[in-house]
Amino acid sequence: MILIFAAPVHANCTTYGSGSFKTTTGSDGNTYTTQKLGNTSITNGQNNRTGTSWNQTNRSFGSGMSTQSGTDSRGNNYSCTTINGITTC
Repeated sequence: MILIFAAPVHANCTTYGSGSFKTTTGSDGNTYTTQKLGNTSITNGQNNRTGTSWNQTNRSFGSGMSTQSGTDSRGNNYSCTTINGITTC
């Protein structure tokens, strides 16, 4: 199973912050925060309608290798590794 989350692009959204920390609120009220620390990005999402949240940490190691881990909106943990475009979880 491959689970990769990203904050969706909203036609109407508001983004605050710059550089290494940003918060985006979509027209649907959902909120996404992303913090970048070197080769690591941490994203947290909050669904305004359901009250659920999720998080994901991405780490890039260069040479086509990265890891993704986090907790989905149902509380399930996951961890994946991508090497040269092939992801295994």
